[in-house]
Amino acid sequence: MAAKTVYVVTGTNRGIGLGLVTELVKRKDALVFATARNPDKADALHALAKEHDNLEIVKLETTSEAESQAAAALVKEKAGRVDYLIANAGIANLIAPILDTPVQKLREHFEVNTVGTQLTFQAFAPLLFASPSPHFVVVSTTVGSIGMKLPLAMTAYGASKAALNFLTAQVAVEHGDQNNLAAYAISPGLVGTDLGNQAVAHFGMAEAPVKLEQSVAGVLGIVDKATRESTGGRFWDYTGDELQW
Repeated sequence: MAAKTVYVVTGTNRGIGLGLVTELVKRKDALVFATARNPDKADALHALAKEHDNLEIVKLETTSEAESQAAAALVKEKAGRVDYLIANAGIANLIAPILDTPVQKLREHFEVNTVGTQLTFQAFAPLLFASPSPHFVVVSTTVGSIGMKLPLAMTAYGASKAALNFLTAQVAVEHGDQNNLAAYAISPGLVGTDLGNQAVAHFGMAEAPVKLEQSVAGVLGIVDKATRESTGGRFWDYTGDELQW
């Protein structure tokens, strides 16, 4: 069984997920499983894997229960446990107010951002519980914060992430004490990724306010210092500030 710290990161073919994996594989004590919906098209991941023998690319369509279970089985065979499950996979492909949001788009965002992440947690939970200090890290967004009430016309994305935030908090309630699990959400900020740049263009901004490297460093800074007692059950900004659910 693996003696290294075992990370599973979902949605890693580009953007924040790829950025997280790029940094994690630099750690000699890390074993990183990076999931992608279409590994054959994940050229950047394969380039990383050629340089780092501690990286394993795993096929995972998070909305598929069968693929979720298969991915977990592969990780179990190779590592025996998961210390950090970083749920990053998600979509944001519509910027529209409530009246202009097709119900199918709402369903699509919930299916990927909310249901997909729940399937991921359910599949990997036994491997997390096998770790002496497990972490379930959800990459969320301030758009999904009910308390902040941001005036952004991103109905489908925000609603699905608000539901995801609830699931994160519920995992902390149900498995914090029982399984010593630190479950928490982190907003990576508005980053100049493919997804982030859509919002940047829509809202007439010159560029995304947060650089990818800055976001990744902030997210991992929180993860590295996180404990169940001090971090679990809460929502964090990549800067280290606590956010309203």
